This record gives sequence, C-alpha cells and structure tokens, in this order.
Amino acid sequence: MGAPCERFVMIAVYATILTVVNGLFDRLSVATGLAMCVWRVGRGRRHWREFWLLACVQTATLAGLACNRDLPISPQSQPLRGIVFMLLAMVLAIPVMNAMAKTLALEFHIVQVIWARFTGHLLCVIVVFWPTLRMRLFKSENYRMQFSRSLLMFISNACFISALPLVTLGTASAIMMTGPIIITALAVPLLGERVGWHRWQAVILGLIGALIIIRPDPALNNTGNLLVAGSALAFAFYQIYTRKMANVDRPETLIVFTALVASLVTSLIVPWYFIWPESLWHLALFLLLGAMGALSQFLVIKAVQCAPVSVVSPFQYTELIGATVMGFLVFGSLPDQWTWVGAALVVVAGLYIAWRERQRV
Repeated sequence: MGAPCERFVMIAVYATILTVVNGLFDRLSVATGLAMCVWRVGRGRRHWREFWLLACVQTATLAGLACNRDLPISPQSQPLRGIVFMLLAMVLAIPVMNAMAKTLALEFHIVQVIWARFTGHLLCVIVVFWPTLRMRLFKSENYRMQFSRSLLMFISNACFISALPLVTLGTASAIMMTGPIIITALAVPLLGERVGWHRWQAVILGLIGALIIIRPDPALNNTGNLLVAGSALAFAFYQIYTRKMANVDRPETLIVFTALVASLVTSLIVPWYFIWPESLWHLALFLLLGAMGALSQFLVIKAVQCAPVSVVSPFQYTELIGATVMGFLVFGSLPDQWTWVGAALVVVAGLYIAWRERQRV
C-alpha cells in the first residue's frame, strides 16, 4: 500500500474517531473532524502542522462542551460521560501533547521542553484554581508524599520526552501501556493488596509483551525503548502514590503538586539551555504544551469522577490508536510488526486485569 493510500486510511480512522465524539455533543459539529482531517491531503508531512494544532483546539473545545452541556443520554448513564472524557484524554489530548513534545525535542534541548511542559501545566492549574482556593491549593496533609509524587512524575516525563526523538509515538505509547500491569505487581508490597493467580498470569503475559516491544538486546539501538520503560516504571510508582493520597488531599492539590517539583528544578537549570523560539510556530507549541498536559490530567480526573475506574480504565488503551495515527500523520512513522505483537499481549493482559478488578467491585 503506497504512502498516499496509507495516509488516506489514517485520515479515515482519525476522522471516524472525531466524528463519533463530536456527534455525542452537537450534530452540527460532526463534519468538523472530517474537514480537519482531509485538509492538506496528499501533501508532505511538513504541511501537517495545522492538522494537529487544530486537533489540540478541537480537544479543548470538546472538553468544554462535555463539562457544560448534557449528553443526549439519560441522567442515569453517567458512565458514558466518563468514557467520553477518557477517550478525549487518550485519543486526542495525550497524543497531541506527545506530538508537540516530540516536535520540540527534535529542535530544542530536552531541559527546555520539560520546563515548558511542567511550568505551563503549573501556571494553568494555578490560574484556574487560585481564585477559589487561594493558599489552600498548596495545603497538604502529607508534603513528603506529595513531593515524592511530583519527583516521580518529573522522572517519568524526563525519560519519556528524552526518548521521543528516538522512538515512534506508537511504540512509546505501547510501552507506557504496561503501567497497569506494573501497578498490579507492585500493589502487593506497596499497597498490601491481594493479587490472585489469575491476575499474576496476566502480569506475566503483559511483561512478556513488554519485552517483545523493548527487545533489550545490546546489539540493537533501543535506548529509546529503555527510556520509555523507565518512564513507565516511574509512572507506575507515581500512580501508586496518587492512590495513597487520593483520599487525603483534594484533587486540585494533587494536580498542582504533579507539576511542582519538575517546574522548580527545570526553572533553575533552563537558563543554561534556553533558546528563544525564532518562529511563531515553535512559540505556540511551547505555550500549548503545558496547557495540553493540564487538560489531559483534567480529562482523566473528570472521567473517574463520572464513572467507576473499572469502567473507564480499559479505554486508556485507545491511546495506542491516537498515538499511532498522530505519529504517522505528523512524522510519517509507524511501529514495527514486533511492537504490534507485544502491544497486543500488553493490551490483552491489561484488559483482563481491569475485568478482574471489576469482578471484585
């Protein structure tokens, strides 16, 4: 299948996703996703900037509609609203944010990109929550745990963004999907949870899938894969710490502390690496990067507020779709066949763990 044909298939997939999500909110906006996707058809990859910049705007617009308008469903069907929020985060917000980070990481120093990601995030959440909470926004019952969470998020994102110039977005997304599997394995020693033999089988299957994707062979140039694996491990610890703090501090405090350590640390060292963007395009990406990070966190939180975690968590695997489509449309790259094989094992294992969790509820 030639490049134009492949591009058309990807456009059709992404247009379908946007059309379905748009249709949940407003029939008049159904054509928006399709029109956005067919724009620039047949031209080079360097002309796809407008595509995913508009995808960013589309995501924010849909999030606002979801928050302020009732979906055309019964009031008892709140889980559907939660699923929509999770899809917005996984298929749109996070892939768009990662595509922005990858674009910037190819042109600017990693420290500057990480600084923009977290400082923008921090400023966005302070602007949103400060008017109502003031200093209570920074009040925590366990500052040590909060700073540990923030440090883990910093490590996770530093590894992930450092890996983006070396791997495709789809491959990075596939490796990050091992998060729930790692959490299940760590839940026994760190959370004191009981994990049955069925879930341990799923953990082993998921880890086999992860090894297929990462392929830790010294003869292969897989530094990027190993960095993403380190990111997934740090993010799993971050999520476990978040579980411990979820019933201790308010959600707004959790969000602001997520970006605090990374913003403070990188603000101290970024002057030695900072290069002022010469184009308005790169300046726009830097400004939007942190906003998209904050938006993705907001969408995930709204998802779990509207529906049980056991209902919405399986939809996090749709990130692989968004990441693969975005990676092809923006960078012209696709994961190799072994990545798809490993990703299939990881997804099956993760969905089985989610199903077992739901059976326990």
